[in-house]
Amino acid sequence: MEVKTPKSNLFLYCNYVYGIGHLIRSLELSKGLTKDYNVYLLTGGEPVPNLEICDSIKFIQLPALFKKEKDVELTPVDLDITLSECFTRRKLLIDQWVKDIKPDVIITEHFPFGLLFEKESLHLINSAKEYNQNLKLVCSVREVIESPKGGPNDEKVCHILNRNFDLLLVHGDERIIPISRSFPNLHNIQIPVIHTGYIVSKKSAETVQNADRPILLASVAGGRLGTELLEAVIESHKKLVTEVPHQVIIFTGAFQDQAMEDLIKESTVENHNIQILKFDRNRYLHYLSFAEVVISLGGYNSTLESIYLKKKVLIYNRDFAGNNREQNLRIRSLEDKGCLKTFTAEDLSNGRLLKLILSAFNSKNDLVHEIDFDGVEKSREQITNLQIEVQ
Repeated sequence: MEVKTPKSNLFLYCNYVYGIGHLIRSLELSKGLTKDYNVYLLTGGEPVPNLEICDSIKFIQLPALFKKEKDVELTPVDLDITLSECFTRRKLLIDQWVKDIKPDVIITEHFPFGLLFEKESLHLINSAKEYNQNLKLVCSVREVIESPKGGPNDEKVCHILNRNFDLLLVHGDERIIPISRSFPNLHNIQIPVIHTGYIVSKKSAETVQNADRPILLASVAGGRLGTELLEAVIESHKKLVTEVPHQVIIFTGAFQDQAMEDLIKESTVENHNIQILKFDRNRYLHYLSFAEVVISLGGYNSTLESIYLKKKVLIYNRDFAGNNREQNLRIRSLEDKGCLKTFTAEDLSNGRLLKLILSAFNSKNDLVHEIDFDGVEKSREQITNLQIEVQ
C-alpha cells in the first residue's frame, strides 16, 4: 500500500489597496499550487464581493486596509479603528497562523517591490523562520514594476531580496516585456529570476447562448476608478446601436456601488440592449468568453485574459495619480505586438470612442500571438523544485 507524503504548508501573502489585480493573480496561483501544497492565502485588502474562493484554499482575511488614489496614508476599512490599531490586530493574526501552521514556503505578492507593508512583511518572514529553519521565500511579481528609469527604492529592493529570498518569479513573457525594462537594477539581484509567463484564468470558453447580437463587454475590472469610461461607453452605445445591432454588458468595479446606481439611471432601464452588472469574477469570465469587443482599463488581468481569448481589445489608457506608469508600459508594448488598441481621456467625447468601437466591430478578428500564458504551471514547477532541494 502506497503511503502518501504529507503536503507542505505554503503561505501566500497578498495586499491590495487600489484595485484587486494582486488578489486575482494570487488566487489563480493558489489554485495551481493546491495539488502539491496546503495553501493558506493571507490577504489584507478590502473583502471583494462576488469572488469565489475554491474550497482547497484556506482563505485568511486580515483586518482590511485600502488607499484612495490621491492619499498618502493607508485607511482601515473599519473606520472605528485607527491605522495603528489595524496593524496591531493584523500582527496578532499573523503571529497565530505562523505559530499554528509553521509554513514551509512563503510567497509574497509584490513585496519587496512594493514597500507599503514593509514592516509587516518582514515580521511575517522573520517569525516564520523562527519556527522553520528550512523555510523557502519566494517573491511573486508582475512583469512591470516602475518605469524604464526605475524607482527610488530599487537598491533597497535588491538588498531585501538578496538577504531574505530564494527565488523571484516574474509573471510575464520576457519576449514581450522583460522585467529589466522597468527595473534597471535587475543585475544587482543575486537570487534566481524566472519569467514564468502570464497568469490568467484558463476556464474553457463557453458555448454562446442567447447571443443573437454581438456583445460589447466593458468593465473597470475590480477597482474603484474609471467610471468615466463606462459613462462614455453608454453614450456611444446609444448612437452606435442604429448602425451595428449589438448588446452592451457593463461591469462596475468591486467597490463602486454608487457608480453603479448612477449608471443605471443614466442608461435608461427601458433599453434592453444594456446590462449593468456588479463586479462578479465568474460572471465576467463567462461573458468574456463570447464577447466580440472588450473595453477596459489597462490592468494586468483584464487586459491579458482578453488577449488570451483572442478578443478585439480596446484599452482606456487612463492617467493615474502618483505618476503610475505601470499600465502604460504594458499596454503600449502589447499594442506594438498588434494585440490591442489604446485610447485616452480625449477620446471619451466628441464621438471618438464611437468611431473606435465601430471600427472594432467591423474589423476582422485575426489576432495571432505566441505569448506565454503558462504562468501558473511554470510557477508551480519552480516552487516545487525549491522544496526538492531541501528534502
